[in-house]
Amino acid sequence: MERIYVFLIRNDIWIYILCGLGLFWYGSELLRARRILRQAMFNLERERGRRARNSALFFVVVLLAIAGSVAYVNTEDHRYLADPEHLWQHLGQDGVEHHLEAVATDGADGLDRAVVDVLDRLGGHLGDEADRANRDGE
Repeated sequence: MERIYVFLIRNDIWIYILCGLGLFWYGSELLRARRILRQAMFNLERERGRRARNSALFFVVVLLAIAGSVAYVNTEDHRYLADPEHLWQHLGQDGVEHHLEAVATDGADGLDRAVVDVLDRLGGHLGDEADRANRDGE
């Protein structure tokens, strides 16, 4: 699903252009079909006009749905995705860089996680022994 979002975000302009051209084409086909239906005298002409009208209406609805989906994806917040930053990394030149603060090696910044690092090491040590069984088989 993320690949679809990335594709739509990266190619939204081209999708809008193609949808616009398709809407122009099938809009003119719809007008032509209406003219055929208005001037039809025989059932065969009416049937051809109805078929052309239905086909044009179908493609107009499909192209509007595609353009609406792309607009929805572009305006959607993407909070429900597991890792929204993951999406922005695949945008190539349009990607968002991570803005991290520069920290000095000789400052107090290295002490921020000192307590957490000790707990991480303890948890790793306890995790290594968790899969062993006692003498009683428990």
